Amino acid sequence: MNVKLGMPLVLGILFFGQGVLAQGQSATMIMEETVVSASRSEQALDLAPSASSVITRKEIEKFNIQTMDEALRFETNAYHRNGMGMLMTSKPVTLRGIPGENRTLVMLNGIPMNNGFDGDVEWNNISMSNVERIEIIRGSGSSLYGGNAMGGIINIITKTPDKLEANVSLGYGEQGTYKAAAFASNKIKRFSFMIGAEAQGTDGYAPYLRHRPVKSGDGTLTGGWSSPSNTGRDYWVIGDRGDMSAENKNANLMAGYDTSDTGKLSFDLQFGLHESEYGHPHSYIRDEAGNTVMTGDVDAGPGLKVPVSPDDFLYGSRKLEQTAIMPSLTYTEQFGAFDFTGTVSFKHWDKKFGEENASGTDTYDNAPGTLFDARLNTETADFQVNRDLGVNHCLTVGTFFRNDDYKRDTYGLEHYRDLNSKTGHDFIIRGKDTLYAVYAQDQWQALQALTIYTGLRWDTREARDGKSGKPDSVTNIEDYSESHLSPKLAAVWKAGENTYIRGSAANSFRAPTIGELFYLPRSSYKANPDLKPETMWNYEIGGDQYLVNRKMKISAALYHSEIKDMISRRKVDGVRFYDNFSEATINGAEASVSADVTDWLRLCGNISYNKTRVTEDKTDPDVKGKWLPGVPRIMGNIGLDAAYSKFKLSLGGNFLGREYTTSDNSDEDDLRGGYAERWLWNARLAYTPFEGLEAAISVDNIFDTQNYEWVYQERGRFVMAEIKYAW
Repeated sequence: MNVKLGMPLVLGILFFGQGVLAQGQSATMIMEETVVSASRSEQALDLAPSASSVITRKEIEKFNIQTMDEALRFETNAYHRNGMGMLMTSKPVTLRGIPGENRTLVMLNGIPMNNGFDGDVEWNNISMSNVERIEIIRGSGSSLYGGNAMGGIINIITKTPDKLEANVSLGYGEQGTYKAAAFASNKIKRFSFMIGAEAQGTDGYAPYLRHRPVKSGDGTLTGGWSSPSNTGRDYWVIGDRGDMSAENKNANLMAGYDTSDTGKLSFDLQFGLHESEYGHPHSYIRDEAGNTVMTGDVDAGPGLKVPVSPDDFLYGSRKLEQTAIMPSLTYTEQFGAFDFTGTVSFKHWDKKFGEENASGTDTYDNAPGTLFDARLNTETADFQVNRDLGVNHCLTVGTFFRNDDYKRDTYGLEHYRDLNSKTGHDFIIRGKDTLYAVYAQDQWQALQALTIYTGLRWDTREARDGKSGKPDSVTNIEDYSESHLSPKLAAVWKAGENTYIRGSAANSFRAPTIGELFYLPRSSYKANPDLKPETMWNYEIGGDQYLVNRKMKISAALYHSEIKDMISRRKVDGVRFYDNFSEATINGAEASVSADVTDWLRLCGNISYNKTRVTEDKTDPDVKGKWLPGVPRIMGNIGLDAAYSKFKLSLGGNFLGREYTTSDNSDEDDLRGGYAERWLWNARLAYTPFEGLEAAISVDNIFDTQNYEWVYQERGRFVMAEIKYAW
């Protein structure tokens, strides 16, 4: 389905649903949600100072979700492009047209999950079985949460046990894919506990086609096909890296104790393990006898050839082992008029990555490689106090601490698939990063229908002990320090019983990461101790409107963002380095609708448009006025949930529009190295023969498209069956 057909369908729901609802008065009322992430205290969703939405547990289970990031695919103005499922460990999720996952803050129970090295999130290491809901706050959030929250905030919130619950589930699908999960929780007097575990794996498919450049000459081999890159270079597909397999294991343990009628102490432990690797590569090349070969010259047309050798099929092949463990302790209590919440956490993340270093006749079975052995330890502490200053006035104050300690060592490997076959110690990188912050927010109901929010946060940061280079010639990099003040002013006006209007002006920022400050892989790179934080001013106005006895909800927002000092790495005069190279603006609009048409049918849809423009570029004046790479212009979703008798059906369509990968916008979208404009349709049909038991079948990518996602191909149609029992 193309955009010309799909977008009118999204908009049509806005009008069609209202007419149907006028006749179907038996439809249920849309329940009012609450949200805590928008103001650091429980707040009715309609009165939140930022455009917000909530994904409930039921909505998470509507589709075949392999990793937590996939639950965000159908959200308003959330960009998520991952057609590879659990094969990818770090999949960018961004909000409001602001590129880069390091510019969207992702949290687990309020604890930041963006890592300190590059700001990415390892979604595969987040357990899914214990998640109660996901809160999405669109727009600047630095006044309460500091750096990374330029596009917004995603807060994954786990369950709070209050009764005996347990469930088990099993699933099996195509490509040898399996998943199994178990969960149990209970509360006995003052003591509560929760334990969950899940495992999933897949034999995978071949997502990476091997391309080789076409050259002048004559060839005798046959096979493969012409496949130009998105920048117009002439390439030939000679095979693929092989089927990529993966396995995820996650576990969660929570124990809580009610210290008083108003107080609780909770311990939470998250554990995640991910392993993945490429299998034996496949060649599509044949000799004159029809035998598969991996060496020689391929006939690419008159006067053209494609030279191939065994190492060409291994390029980029790797094996990955990654673990993460995060214990945290939270204490809540009411001390007179003060509500206190304190959380401390520790996260250890370990990533071992073996990549081939093949040449000539090296093969899958004997190619040497390079081991990247990275460790990151992160400690956080967040202490917050809320105090009511009268009936219509609430003050929130708090302090936040974070410390990151990153170490990476690079070794040679005798065989790239054997991560224990280390040879020489080739390279090191070290860096520490400490952050202190204080914040405050005042929530004041100035009039009966008007609530005003003022927020302010001060962050001060020091990156130190930076080292990069070969072990015998390490470069000590100058320490880095900076501070930033993030203000916000917002107001929510309840214009009528079913009408809410909000507006805000806010400043947000993103500080340079350890990787941007301290990673110098070669002598042609240099450090830049004068890097400044990226900053952004965001202005927006929007609102929510309920219709037909609150059976339909329409939300919309308009916003303008100005980004200064965007950090990127460039090559200038033969030297590569990070600097604040560019500035940009984003003018955007978003709209969404949900409608309970009848007791058994619910419709929803959303659409967003982000007009991004580079307003300044220090190295290339011709880039001025171009679209920002990595941001689709248009995104949209259509959803349908139906329930009849013992059956439940969910159908969802996700549209991603044109997206550039080059700063001059010269690339083509549906070729290797680009991102295709595409629709992705998923469905799930569930049957409940009796209470507690559910059997379901899911179909992802119903129309079996395999578009390019940069240099990878999306997984085609995928079918999976599941059974779940809960009591």
